[in-house]
Amino acid sequence: MQYVRAVVVATALLAARVASAQPLTNAAPPAPEGEHLDLSYLWDGGAVPFIWAPMLGRVAIDRYWKPDDEPLLFSATEGGAAKSSWEVPGAAVTGLGIGVGFAMIATGDESRFYHAKGMAETLMTGALLTGVLKLSFSRHRPDWTPETDKGGELMSFPSGHSTQGFAIATYAGLFLHDHVFAKYRGDRVLPWYEGLSYVGLAAGASAIGAERILHNRHHLSDVAAGAALGTTTSLLFYWYQERRFQDHHRSSERIKDLAITPSVTNESTTVGLSFRF
Repeated sequence: MQYVRAVVVATALLAARVASAQPLTNAAPPAPEGEHLDLSYLWDGGAVPFIWAPMLGRVAIDRYWKPDDEPLLFSATEGGAAKSSWEVPGAAVTGLGIGVGFAMIATGDESRFYHAKGMAETLMTGALLTGVLKLSFSRHRPDWTPETDKGGELMSFPSGHSTQGFAIATYAGLFLHDHVFAKYRGDRVLPWYEGLSYVGLAAGASAIGAERILHNRHHLSDVAAGAALGTTTSLLFYWYQERRFQDHHRSSERIKDLAITPSVTNESTTVGLSFRF
């Protein structure tokens, strides 16, 4: 439930700024969701079906849906590995995603609010999907034992940490490629610093998955499935929000290019219309 609280806090902070009708950064241009952000940001652009509904759905299944005693498609004999003394908390990974969302806003790019929402949609939809899959398969964690047979020990497949880690890395990489590095890339196909950034994102996501395996909290297949799920959801929501941004941008450009010029003389009155297409 830590991830739910984190998203609620982050959204509450954003809503407070939206309600005050003040830009999130003084130097940033007006938000492309409109000339100024307003409360509609909290429900338009897929926010209801992909943020709020998944959040409520995850809360509901955590409270009312318990894993089965027998795993589906996996062996009931899995488990028995040594328990680790520590693990990366899930709230830390979610907090990283929220931080990346605010970092995108801080860039001042015209697409920033679209993709901050896209990141939230990715994280919350991924959280719902992993919850449903974990409870459906009820796979034993590697460190499961009959003595510690609790609900959380029967929810190994897929890895939620890996889902979110790869979702964050993928979304951040796409945003950097299209809206940050594109401004400095020039004629070079891939500058060294850009390539290094992508390698770092991939390494960070892989490190999250490796930690889950090394500390006997997930099987390798759990991590692989989580990585595939996180990458896929991230790609889909990035493309969705990028298309929304591009559509708005093209609409704004058409409006800017339209010019109406009235002319009044003693003989006649005319109106000139010019536009570019």
